[in-house]
Amino acid sequence: MKAGAERWACVPVAGSSGPFRSTPLELSFTSCSDAVTDHPVRDSPDRRGQVSCRSTYWNPKYSPVVRILQLVQKPQRRGAEVFTFHLSAWLRSRAHEVQTVYLYPHDGGNPLETRANDVVAMGDEHSVLEHATGIHPLLLGRLRRALLAFSPDIVQTNGARTLKYGAALTFGGRQRRWRLVYRNIDRPTFWVRGRLRESLYRRVVMPRVDGVISVSETTLEEVRAFYRLRAPSIFVPNGVDLRGLTPREGRETVRERYQTPLSAQVLVFSGNLGPQKRPDRFLRVAAKISRGSDADVYAWLLGDGPDLEKSRQLAADLGIADRVRFVGCHADVASVMAACDIHLSQSDTEGMPAVAIEAAHLGLPTVAFRVGGMHECVRHGETGLLVPAEDEQALADAGLSLVKSPSLRDAMGEAARRWVDGRFSIDVVGQQYESFDGRVLGGIT
Repeated sequence: MKAGAERWACVPVAGSSGPFRSTPLELSFTSCSDAVTDHPVRDSPDRRGQVSCRSTYWNPKYSPVVRILQLVQKPQRRGAEVFTFHLSAWLRSRAHEVQTVYLYPHDGGNPLETRANDVVAMGDEHSVLEHATGIHPLLLGRLRRALLAFSPDIVQTNGARTLKYGAALTFGGRQRRWRLVYRNIDRPTFWVRGRLRESLYRRVVMPRVDGVISVSETTLEEVRAFYRLRAPSIFVPNGVDLRGLTPREGRETVRERYQTPLSAQVLVFSGNLGPQKRPDRFLRVAAKISRGSDADVYAWLLGDGPDLEKSRQLAADLGIADRVRFVGCHADVASVMAACDIHLSQSDTEGMPAVAIEAAHLGLPTVAFRVGGMHECVRHGETGLLVPAEDEQALADAGLSLVKSPSLRDAMGEAARRWVDGRFSIDVVGQQYESFDGRVLGGIT
């Protein structure tokens, strides 16, 4: 990076007139001409912004700083975005330099906190041009300027939409001095459909990727086969900041707020109220469980989304509206989840959902379809129950069995807590990301 080049730092003010919701910060850098590798890794900068370049790749023995640019869809508190936020915080705690660039702004509910140097590139996710061509040239230009300003060693894309922009950034006249890592969070066969899109990703997008991290072994095998992958790839499970997942309110307080008796058993849905997460299916299954049980069964929906009004109407049509609570987006997810009894997951597809890990940490068993990597974070018969995909009656029967046996439910919940706490913390997962970044930078295959 040349002396006097601009870096962009996000500021929390509305109405920015430029393409970035940010302000330029002038930094000067020392020359990197003495580096002997094609992809130097930088030591920690001093307070004046001076950066020296090492002639070695990242090595945990020496722990030089790696500069990582995270490409994320938008600053909204959703699965991939929350994980990236916590991973970035962990990497910073290890003295690495991390900048997050969001493709699109988010002005709705449940916003994700932004850091001082984060960039919102102010793209339009509903752009006709982007939907028609896959890439919006103005957004790509803004991302390229952010890339040049930060000068990363690693660009990590999180999800398929950021992947195509990451791949597009690899094209250009200059020799590329950074590596592209793709974090895969779901099954490609579910999202990449049609011969044209399949061909585009296989022939153009994925060959530009230098490394793939998948959140489940099942989806990793599918990624390798579907894309005919040649780049280094690894399974690293989803991770959760378990230290931050502590209820701030008691069970009785939360139940009272949502007008739910302490004696009732509460089924919880957590996620976007949209087609992928299937809140309609959750409500139908909850109705079946309620009809089959002598106990009071309530259903809480934690989240928001485009199907909110449809879900309200469906609850009325099913005759359970008086026992359904639309909790909405909540800053204290841990308190809400801990006030429930059973976590239901009824999605058509999943990688390794963080919500199942969060529920387990809070002592809730999960009842779910056996899709994607769900069986890798829920141990059937020990920490929850898994049933064949799309079988709503089987899902209802499994949930009902736990409603009828509180002792079994509590035993599974405690086993779930023990199972996830030693495997899915951000500390354990972060070390694997750090190691894989070093592997990619070192060219080890």
